This record gives sequence, C-alpha cells and structure tokens, in this order.
Amino acid sequence: MADDLLNAGGLLRLIADDVMKAKVRMSERHPAFSKAFTSEEAKALEVHEYSMFAIPGLLQTASHARALYEVRRPWLSTEQIDKWVAARLGRQEILAKWPMSSISWVVDESVLRRPLGGWDTHQEQLRHLLKVAEIRGLELQIMPLAKEQNAGMGGPFTLLTPPGRHV
Repeated sequence: MADDLLNAGGLLRLIADDVMKAKVRMSERHPAFSKAFTSEEAKALEVHEYSMFAIPGLLQTASHARALYEVRRPWLSTEQIDKWVAARLGRQEILAKWPMSSISWVVDESVLRRPLGGWDTHQEQLRHLLKVAEIRGLELQIMPLAKEQNAGMGGPFTLLTPPGRHV
C-alpha cells in the first residue's frame, strides 16, 4: 500500500522482504552482530576488554544501557530497548558465576567524564563501577587522559580465552 500511496513505482515492494527480515532481527534478544560473541563470552575462562568509547556492557547499569540504546540510530522502539537492556544485564551473570572467569577492563578516562543519560544516570553508573572494582577476582583500570599513547589507541577490543586454552 505504501508503494502505491507514495508512487514509488514498485521500489518499496522490492524491499518488503528485507524490511520484514530486519523487523525479525530487531525482535531478537541480542542484536544479531553480538549473538556469537555473547555465547563465547559466557563460556570464556578469561575476558579482557579495553574500552575507549563506552562503559563495557558487563559493567553497565540498566539506566546507562538504556541511555546508550535511546541515542542509537536508527531509532529503536521502547519494546526493543527493553529487550536489549534485559539481555545486556543478563550477560552480567558471568560476574557472579563460580568458578569466576578472570575478567579485567581498561576504560578510557574520557568515558568516565561523559555524563551519558544525565547526571543521575552517570552518578549511578560511577557508583556501580566502584562496587565492581571491589569484587575479588575482577580488575578495573582507568587509562588516564594524560597518557599520550597506549596499546588501545587503535580502538576498543575484547580478548576471550575459551575453555581448554590458556594465555
């Protein structure tokens, strides 16, 4: 109907299947690009992450995750944001499993200075980081802005050590 209403000459009919496939992908628990990763992350013996743009997902509060998804383009529906926030928080179960994986993060100081979601959300997130940093077996480091060069200058990355492997 939209094709006829907009006089699109059949172009919208051509992409209808692609639109439906995209709608199905958007309704899934995890974004399609992260399904394989989250599966491997849950099994990993070690998780080491360097983040220069955002608080790592395993460290995010619900409010912080929601704020990230709310600024995402293209826009996500409220229902999709709710699903993805729940999925992100669900990933954090690995922080409480026993035996605990060896998990460490290096977060760029600039991330801690950006009040994503407003000051209340930001303060809640910073308090959460302080609590996580006190958990035995987890390591959180901050890369100071004053550090002119570091190994993470090429961008964020995550290293996973699968079962049966040792670094």
